[in-house]
Amino acid sequence: CEFIAATVTRDESGNVSMLGPGLYGESVFYRANGKYYFPKTCNVWTAQALREAGLPVRVADPFELKRF
Repeated sequence: CEFIAATVTRDESGNVSMLGPGLYGESVFYRANGKYYFPKTCNVWTAQALREAGLPVRVADPFELKRF
């Protein structure tokens, strides 16, 4: 996916820049383009990727959530 490819940095050879081991199993952290800050969370990134893929994304209304 072009969206995902554009969000990671690459070295001089064009390889994805890895930061180090991830938290689970053989997972890995990658160096990203852009910065993380409160309004731009992983949920925002995921919604952008889904929209880029042509999938519908709707903002959840907190008042629609059922209380238990």
